[in-house]
Amino acid sequence: MENPFEIIHISSKKDWRGGEQQVFYLWDNLRIAGVRQWIITPENSVMQKKVMTIAADVVVPFRSFSFKPFYILTLSNCIKRIAKKYPHAIIHTHDSDAHTAATLAFITGNLRNPLVVSRRVDFAVGLNAFSRFKYNHRSVKAILCVSDEVKRITGQAIKDKSHLYTVYSGIDASKFDGCNRSFLRTEYKVPSNVKIVGNVAALAPHKDYPTFLNAVKLMHEADKDILFFIIGSGSLEKEIKSRIDSLKMNDYVIMTGFISPVEPALCSLDLLLFSSKTEGLGTTILDAFAAEVPVCSTNAGGIAEIAINNQTALTCDPEDFNSLAENGLRLLSDDVLRERLVANGKKLVMDKSHKNTAKNTYEVYKNLVR
Repeated sequence: MENPFEIIHISSKKDWRGGEQQVFYLWDNLRIAGVRQWIITPENSVMQKKVMTIAADVVVPFRSFSFKPFYILTLSNCIKRIAKKYPHAIIHTHDSDAHTAATLAFITGNLRNPLVVSRRVDFAVGLNAFSRFKYNHRSVKAILCVSDEVKRITGQAIKDKSHLYTVYSGIDASKFDGCNRSFLRTEYKVPSNVKIVGNVAALAPHKDYPTFLNAVKLMHEADKDILFFIIGSGSLEKEIKSRIDSLKMNDYVIMTGFISPVEPALCSLDLLLFSSKTEGLGTTILDAFAAEVPVCSTNAGGIAEIAINNQTALTCDPEDFNSLAENGLRLLSDDVLRERLVANGKKLVMDKSHKNTAKNTYEVYKNLVR
């Protein structure tokens, strides 16, 4: 691989979710390919800690503030400093705050670097003037959308459609090799006759845990031999706990909090019940396919491009908890259907590796420097 360019990645988040995992995969694959890169990330972020275990010299930390304007301004100044030092490097922003800060850096610093923007969410670009301005700024040379649906939605606000690309997120299927499938059963002393159903997702609004819990209640009414797990952490933890209490679901719904590594927990599931009402793609579903765990999900956003109804998963419309519950019960009771969906999911996920994501992103980079 010839590498006629340098990349400055910008990841503004302190915590670690699917988007940050994708940044790390991309950086690591390009590192192995010999591409010169830097990652601008907050001080003491999970990204900083993970990257520094491999290559401490590429991390460019910036001081974080709880007050958003100071946070954005500090990040913008950091971008200006490194961009002026490497004026031909491609700047790649991986989240909305990173994109905002980079746009300010281009405006105030008169930068000339090409800008690549990753778009992972399946809702329209904001209607306010600045949101549309930053996506159509002269610096933006490529917008990498995580699915065709995200590309379609984002494209509604983009003047130059040639800047839009679909680059699917990918996973590392090998991390499920030899996975401990009894982790949750052992950890929580689940009897052998009890099935384990769960969701692995941040406790955030778009994951729609009210729909998940409504579906769970219906499933429990139909089959008392199911234990349900909520695996993840986030801002809605107290709210979800309160809802479980009010619905008297404590006996059959367990909140585990954040689990790392999460693979043994996912592998322990007899069914992934994925309730998102918006989703760029849904890499947790890809993880489930790789782990050979059957999937019931909504068809929100880009999910429908991987969770194909009656082929790789059983799906329903967002917020339709009745159908989500019916699909879950059907999949748990139908061995033939379950085996067919699992086999098809396993085949699909082989094309969605993080190495392919890096390769496809690399091709976009090459187009920018020709």
